[in-house]
Amino acid sequence: MPEPMKAKILFTSLLFTSLLFAAEDRTQIETPSSKSPAPKPAAEEVFTDIDISSSILRIENADGSATAFLGKFKEKCFVVTNIHVLPEDGKMSVRTLGGEEVPIGNVGFAADGRDLYIMPLGKIPKDAKPLPIAFEDFSANMKVGDELLLCGDALGEGVFRNSHGKLLGLGPRTMEVSNVAFHGNSGSPILHVKSGMVVGVLARGVNLEAVDKTDEHAKNSRENSNSPLKGKMRYFSERLDTVKKWNKLSLKEYAFQCRKIEHFTLRVIAIEKFRKSKYKEAMVLENFPELGKIFDDYHRDVHKAKAYRELCEKMSKLIRHDIAMLKMTEVCEFLKKEKSEILREYQNFYDFFEAESKGGY
Repeated sequence: MPEPMKAKILFTSLLFTSLLFAAEDRTQIETPSSKSPAPKPAAEEVFTDIDISSSILRIENADGSATAFLGKFKEKCFVVTNIHVLPEDGKMSVRTLGGEEVPIGNVGFAADGRDLYIMPLGKIPKDAKPLPIAFEDFSANMKVGDELLLCGDALGEGVFRNSHGKLLGLGPRTMEVSNVAFHGNSGSPILHVKSGMVVGVLARGVNLEAVDKTDEHAKNSRENSNSPLKGKMRYFSERLDTVKKWNKLSLKEYAFQCRKIEHFTLRVIAIEKFRKSKYKEAMVLENFPELGKIFDDYHRDVHKAKAYRELCEKMSKLIRHDIAMLKMTEVCEFLKKEKSEILREYQNFYDFFEAESKGGY
């Protein structure tokens, strides 16, 4: 997964702690005859070691690094990765293990409703071997427990490492895997070892300890001995084989959409800071002069009885305008969730200032 990147779809940091085992307190002295037989050590799992590093690619941009890979379907070759690793400035380089730059151009396609992105490739780099992709429903050929292989740029060090694991669960859009992943592994292929087909792309991890801190129910359930969620992390891959539609999305267009989302995000942050400061401070933004004017007007007329009400009326009007503009802003499926969250924040602000304008002084 990528090192910290601005695309906001972030992979949760792994935390490693020592496990402490407390010895059982025994009140009886055990005799040789009373001792239970020593438990047999669990058999070590044996995985198939396959070298697919010649298919793996390293993505680099101003925000960090991530993984991509060369995939093939019906004699067509693609660079495959996640949307969330794409650069917000539209500029990135893609290189093979040997350092050869891969010419990706500006044309690409985003999977409808998933964190997947593919770029058609005309010329295959020297010594690179595209992996076969399951672009049609592969469910009948997979089952829980099947061996999976992940390979990518773990921790963004430019070294492609294998991570072995198994299929833990299969959903219509995603699959849960036991392959351990790190920052820099976003975009790594999930290879179904038995068939030799790529069935998914590693997309995200969930830190269960972080979930426990915010969700008491989840914490109590995980402490139950019957809980299937053990350990500290869960790893999820986006399925390639069940994508119904690919929408054209150039790197340039994605970068433009990211800038629009950032524009409104910064305005929401500025409004919140303005409100929290009790209107004593206005966050200075080049793209938000309206807020500065409201600030100046309020402090010029603060001695007037209706100064606060007028401030709230002006804020309501400004926010209503922003909501209308954001609703008209077209974004790809991947950014729609973020757009919805910003709209929700705007609506909360609007409701607050509307109520204040009708009763506050």
